[in-house]
Amino acid sequence: MHARIEAEFTGRGSILTKLPRYEKRAGQLEMALAVTDALENKASLMVEAGTGIGKSFAYLIPLIYWTMKEGRKAVISTGTKVLQNQLVAKDLPFLAENSDVAFKYEVLYGQENFFCRRRAGMITQYGLFDDPDQAEEFQKIAEWVREGNGIFEDYPEPISSKLKQQISRRSEACPRRNCAYYAECPYYRKRRAIEEADIIVINHHLFFAHLESAGKLLPEFGAAIFDEAQRLEQIAASYFGVRLTNVGLSLLLSRIYNPRREAGILPRIPQFRRVKSNARTLIEEARAAADNFFMNIANLLKPYETKKRIRAAGCVPNDLEQPLDDLAGFLFEIAKDSDDEDLSFELISLGDRVSVAKGAVVSFLDMADANSVYWIEASDTSDRVSIHSALIDVSEVMRNSVWSQDWINILTSATLAVGKRFDFTAERIGFKDRTLWIGSPFDYQRNALTYVGHDLVSPKHEAWEERMAERVEELIKASHGRALVLFTSYATLNKTVAMLEEELSKNHTVLVQGRATRNVLLEEFRFDTSSVLFATQSFWEGVDIPGESLVLLVITRLPFEVPDDPRAEAILEGYRSQGREPFTDYQLPLSVLRFRQGIGRLIRRDSDYGVIAVLDSRIVKKAYGRLFMDSLPPAPVVFNLLEVQRFFEEH
Repeated sequence: MHARIEAEFTGRGSILTKLPRYEKRAGQLEMALAVTDALENKASLMVEAGTGIGKSFAYLIPLIYWTMKEGRKAVISTGTKVLQNQLVAKDLPFLAENSDVAFKYEVLYGQENFFCRRRAGMITQYGLFDDPDQAEEFQKIAEWVREGNGIFEDYPEPISSKLKQQISRRSEACPRRNCAYYAECPYYRKRRAIEEADIIVINHHLFFAHLESAGKLLPEFGAAIFDEAQRLEQIAASYFGVRLTNVGLSLLLSRIYNPRREAGILPRIPQFRRVKSNARTLIEEARAAADNFFMNIANLLKPYETKKRIRAAGCVPNDLEQPLDDLAGFLFEIAKDSDDEDLSFELISLGDRVSVAKGAVVSFLDMADANSVYWIEASDTSDRVSIHSALIDVSEVMRNSVWSQDWINILTSATLAVGKRFDFTAERIGFKDRTLWIGSPFDYQRNALTYVGHDLVSPKHEAWEERMAERVEELIKASHGRALVLFTSYATLNKTVAMLEEELSKNHTVLVQGRATRNVLLEEFRFDTSSVLFATQSFWEGVDIPGESLVLLVITRLPFEVPDDPRAEAILEGYRSQGREPFTDYQLPLSVLRFRQGIGRLIRRDSDYGVIAVLDSRIVKKAYGRLFMDSLPPAPVVFNLLEVQRFFEEH
């Protein structure tokens, strides 16, 4: 297999030479051979491959040959839908068309992405729409399903979350083979397809759902590739936690029965007149208890707080568990007595959801897991209140559930190492096998420049925001727009936009996170080559804007974790309890990884060029700044704006 892989990645094979603008890349060959070694030796591997390596093909081609040779399936798990869609819409179709071996691939989404004809038919039959607009939206979807595959991921328009919940597949509401629509069910069609597939593409969330299902969600597989592996810790921590909102619980109760409107599922059952009084009592008790519970939760927050960590069990009275338990039991009993199979399954589904809500309340109030952190949140713009928990340390879960299994694990990303060392990432997720670092092949010396605002005051200085905003304006003037300005907080973002928007909008389209969806903003930014995008959080990674639309990337502040984040706070306490230094052992390496993710937004193709501007002077004034400086791509570093202007003039 080694000879075959080496031939393929040195221009002597039958696949990659058919790529437009194909060129040999030493780093891609190195990664492909390392993946081949891992697969053949049944050894796990973590590999950082810099932007431009072509890591998808570097693991896909060895994986395809391995699945054919071994006769075993492989799973590819991604952190984002963007990459998932790239693999199944672009990379795998190309390989399937051009490879000299025949293989099958499929993508599997979570069950909430599949249209359920049985549930949809019941909603139509009993008129369970919230309003005429929802009924109209459903008709459009139903027409699309008649021609399409029934997978919402392929639906051309956004779907309201409330309607999607009502018409999507739910395991507890599914009769499976006994369903009249089983043969044509989109979900089971896909399940049958993945049984025949050699490579199955999923996301990290679905992978953890597979673990939780005791391995029932996916067919048996022999290798797992985790692309965008830097997301594994965060997704695992949240997946094995709890989340319950007052709005979500209220909608669930209304879905069961709304006495004021005589709406919901219960009024549709034949025996409703007999059970109406009991149903009304149970719903009203559950709603009153829920209102009281979340009011007590909200009262734990001070007027200026929107998020607060809860440290002691029983922070509010547990008056909600019993009403929810009673309601769930009632729904299960009614389901047993129903002659309408569709209604029965829907009642079971609703009862199960009520039980899950009860479990979240109990778990939150008991706080029995020492490896979990618990907190509450409230929106400052709405009445939404929520309870949360997340794992503090996922390393043991990962060791026991993933790394110790008999399949081969290969992890990859463009940002896994700090100073070319994997210690931090490996420790956080409990990984103890081989690691490999491969740098980017891009010519940063010619095509990039790093500008450091060394003369700016520290971000902790009261004048920093104003002076930083002035520098941003100067940089945008030099680049003629085409800039992505990244922040670490919405507050600073909004203040900066307030200072600059009026002047900038004379020459540029000003795009601001929060004013439109992420996808809408990115599409407009991509096609308007004079625009400026101000963003935070989710835009630090997963943004791919090649070409003239993005030639200036501004990092306003080094991305240290917000101190008031409950999980971060709990992690820091854990480090202190072990006698370790939280800043150097956790906050600093995590910030460096996020910093690298941010700067990775700029150069995405061989032909790209641009300036990385860092406006946090701590990068040169603090001793720890050296770690950030060493994480910059190998481009010239300048401290004078004239150099930035000259760079853009030359390009």
